[in-house]
Amino acid sequence: MAIADLCGFSQAFERELARARRLGYPLCAVCVDLERASDAVVERVEHVLSAASRASDVAARASDGEFLVLLPETDADGAGVLARRLTATLREALWSPESAQVRVGGAQLAPDMDGAALLGAARAAVA
Repeated sequence: MAIADLCGFSQAFERELARARRLGYPLCAVCVDLERASDAVVERVEHVLSAASRASDVAARASDGEFLVLLPETDADGAGVLARRLTATLREALWSPESAQVRVGGAQLAPDMDGAALLGAARAAVA
């Protein structure tokens, strides 16, 4: 899976959000937050996200230090498995005294949530 641009992520997000609501599928979002991320670190994070994600997942760089991953047909348990795997893989791939700090959190779409609330809950789970 390649890392999408924000426009591509937004389109996929709206499509998967509508599909999850229509068909009753779970939908999760994972946020990867980086502190002190150099360009080389960001490139390594992109590689790890691409390698760790399924073809149906959509990942995008949301800002200098933040990536979002959309997980269609994935419940909170599945998102937790991915978040733990990403955390371990990224810490191993980025380890050095001056390297970035990595935090990963996720959330599952609830019936009363809109898309912004899902992404907000994923971002809040990073803290």
